[in-house]
Amino acid sequence: MMKKAASLYTEISQIQTSDAIVDLAKTPYFDRVLALFGPALSHPKVDLRKIYDAAYHVKSGALIVANKGVTFVSLAPFSGSFYITRHIAASVYHPALGLESVNIGLVGNVYEGDVILRAESACPPSFLFGSQRCNCSYQWASIRELAAHFNAIALPSFKGDALESWVEEQFRYESGKHLPLQPGRGVILMHLDSQAGMGSGFTEGEFVYDLYNRALMRQLGENTSEQVHHTSIKEGYESLGLPPDARRCGGEAGYQIPGILLQWLGVSRSLIALSNNRFKLKQLQEHGFEVKRVKSLGKVGAAGQREAWQRGKDFDHLDMDGQELSFEEEIERLKAELALEPSKGFSFN
Repeated sequence: MMKKAASLYTEISQIQTSDAIVDLAKTPYFDRVLALFGPALSHPKVDLRKIYDAAYHVKSGALIVANKGVTFVSLAPFSGSFYITRHIAASVYHPALGLESVNIGLVGNVYEGDVILRAESACPPSFLFGSQRCNCSYQWASIRELAAHFNAIALPSFKGDALESWVEEQFRYESGKHLPLQPGRGVILMHLDSQAGMGSGFTEGEFVYDLYNRALMRQLGENTSEQVHHTSIKEGYESLGLPPDARRCGGEAGYQIPGILLQWLGVSRSLIALSNNRFKLKQLQEHGFEVKRVKSLGKVGAAGQREAWQRGKDFDHLDMDGQELSFEEEIERLKAELALEPSKGFSFN
């Protein structure tokens, strides 16, 4: 199967076009792509063109397979506010990386104005078990709270099938766009499932079919190394023979994924990125986006101070300042900054 996939990819990569994105549903390759990449479906009982999209990103050579989206009611984790999310799951084959898995949530109108973006690499210790060594789960909670703040809804009183029908009507899929019925401020939540441990699943010069599994085992190995051998994060990865931030390898290929997917989605070119990482911002710019940056802290307490300090020292990122900060204080800061005019209060360093 891998040989067939490689052969198909070679065929697709030879497409001659001046377009940035090739819609593979308009080519003879669509069915073969869905059989060999992403969902790996070859005997469907329905027309898969109504369920999936497939595209080729010419600049990077990335092959994208994604569902056409599903709409549901979401709940902000702390405020308990409801909002509507359009969920897209994407499989991205990047020739310099392997197969990446990404979950994307669209809230509000992401095609106009300054769209708020949070692109988050997976962190199982924080998301699954509430680890306080880092602030990852709080940063993700922040973007969910902001999505609700700018797009809060009141649920209708009806239930069951009537409620489900109402939910389905809140977004429509038209000409490749996911258009909300109630167009609030655009917010994009992007979770890079396969980039656990700063993309540590990547190996130079090797095709990696399952980046997530390898990254998970390497990230947790690094975590163990920190406590067994008393290393820093950077030293923990190096002790395993790994680059400390593998997303920077292959021409910063790991950092290219958000820009590739946002180009494919055709969202607004004006982004406000909640990020402490200059490489994320640089790659968004290189993919044609105008990027403004707002620092994203989430929450910083005593348990996470060591990791915050290490990340700032070892990884050349725009990172935390070392102060303790409650989640409530952080959310109010973000609301205030994001309420300003774009020309005021934003900086890209």
